[in-house]
This record gives sequence, structure tokens and C-alpha cells, in this order.
Amino acid sequence: MKKIISMSLVIAALFVLAAGAALAAESDLNQKMVVSFLPKSVGGAWFTRMFAGIEQYAAETGSEVFQIGPSVGDAAAQNRNVQDVVAQGVDVIAVTPFSPEQIDADLKKAKDAGIVVISNEGVYLDESIHYDIEPFDSQLFGENVADLYDKSMGGKGEIIFFVGSLASTAHVSWTNGIVDALKAKHPDLKVANAGGVYIETGNNAANSYEKAKEALKTYPNATGVWCPSSTDTPSIARAIEEAGLVDKITYAAVGLPNATRTYINNGSIDYLTSWDPAELGIAMCKAASAVKSGSEIKDGDDLGVFGFSKLILKGKVIQGNEWRVITAADADKYNY
Repeated sequence: MKKIISMSLVIAALFVLAAGAALAAESDLNQKMVVSFLPKSVGGAWFTRMFAGIEQYAAETGSEVFQIGPSVGDAAAQNRNVQDVVAQGVDVIAVTPFSPEQIDADLKKAKDAGIVVISNEGVYLDESIHYDIEPFDSQLFGENVADLYDKSMGGKGEIIFFVGSLASTAHVSWTNGIVDALKAKHPDLKVANAGGVYIETGNNAANSYEKAKEALKTYPNATGVWCPSSTDTPSIARAIEEAGLVDKITYAAVGLPNATRTYINNGSIDYLTSWDPAELGIAMCKAASAVKSGSEIKDGDDLGVFGFSKLILKGKVIQGNEWRVITAADADKYNY
């Protein structure tokens, strides 16, 4: 029987930051621009919400924004979308790559054409982007999630690890952060997956449901589950509920409270690690605006968005410093 921990908190990363020069002016973060948003896929709750943030930026600045992309993750289709928006002559490409390696060359062409390129979940991109924006440091995030499993599972047990895609640098990085923390601090918590290979769901709700049902049968001794894909989080919760394992599985995942509230409240999801994609979308636009205005972003700068009030700059990667851990105790407080 798992131990239920009731908690509601916003985790602040404990970094000592060098005092960086502030951005020159508020206008640096509010340039009027034509922004094309290229999500992994169009239509899902996560990226729909992210685009809502980009639309909010447009409403506040008079910018023109639009999104373009396939309805399911498709690297080749996303590459064609990059080519299309370059031909249209947009000011900014804000992109969450389905496969960073496969989109790198086309983004480099866009940047060389004078387009500001801001990625999310593209930490390994370098010459092809101006900045990549991430909500937090993956290692710190992993340590926090590992601690949640330790408390809820009594310090021992096996955890099944899913990822939306093995090509997703963000999903794999967050998951690696958890696994690394388990090995370092919680040695009696083990990875259930055969050979330690994460189960790939394809960022597809129907597929993740079937994969979860199969995994729960394959690893009957598992008492923990992890999923970093917001698209798959509710489907895996459904599989846990239908298998009668709500009181036996500690399920931590990434997702949106509005899309998962039923499963949080009935105990199928114990810990929803969450940040508002709309806030991330606004942060992407503000970073693009800084580039367009010629301002330099530095450690400690404030983008005026939750999670990015004292950013951490590592090369071209802008890291936020806060996220939410939502449980049944406070799930109804959040509306996104």
C-alpha cells in the first residue's frame, strides 16, 4: 500500500547566481513581431495552451502570431514547416522540436536568413538557435521527483519509466535526472524496465494507454510509474485505474491540471509536476524580443513570467527556477 503525501508547493531552485545586468528597457521584452509557433504537434492540450500564451503576448504588443504543424509528431513535416515560414519572411520561429537532430539544419538556414529562432526542448541545438528555453534544471527536477517516490513508496520498490519519444531531449533529460537521483540517493528504488530502456509511447494517447496496460502486466512488482509526456499522462492514469492499482502505484507525471484533475482527485495520479505552458510561450516571445531589440540576456534577468523571474543562463540555454507539484489537496486551485 503506498503512502499518500498531501502537499502543495512551488519549488524554487537553489542556485547562487551572479548578478547580471538587467535588460536595458521594458520595451526590449515587448517588441512588435511576426511570430510563427511550431509545436511538436497541433491540437493537443499542452501546445494549445502554450500558443495561448503566445497569443497573449500578441494582444499586449500588437504582434502577429500563428501556429503551424502536423497533428501528430512528425520530424519531416516539421522540417517542411520551417521551410514554409522562412519563405513567408517571419520575424521569429518559436519551436518545440519533435526531433532536435533532424530539425537542426533547417533551423540553421532560418537563423542565417535573419529570423530569430527560440526553441523549447532543444537543449542540444546550438548554432541553429539564438536561445533555448527550459523551465528548470533537469538534475534538480530529477532529485525532487526521486524524493517524492522515496517518501510515497517507503524507500523501496520498482518504477516503470515512460517517455513520449526517445528522440525528445527534454523527456529523456528529465527522466535521466530522476534515474540518476535514484541511483545516487535512493538505491533501493529501482528501474523496472528491462535493460533500463524507457518505454516510448509516441506522444499518442491511445498508444500510451495500450503501452501502459502492457507494462503493468509485464512488471507486476512495480509500485511506481513515471511519465513526462503531458499527452500520455491521463491515458496512463486510466490504465492504472482500470487495473485496480490506484492504491498500489505511486504515479508521478508531467501534465496540465485541467486535463488530469479527475485522475488527481481519484488518486490515480499522485504528483503532477506542472508549469503553465502559456507562461513558457510568453517567455519564448520575450526572449525573441530581446534578441530582436539587440539586448543581451544575462544570468539573473527577469522575463516578467512565473518561473523566469531570476533566470539561469547556461550558454544558449535559459533555465527557469520554479515549477509546481500538484496533488489532490490543491488540484482545484489551478486553471490551465
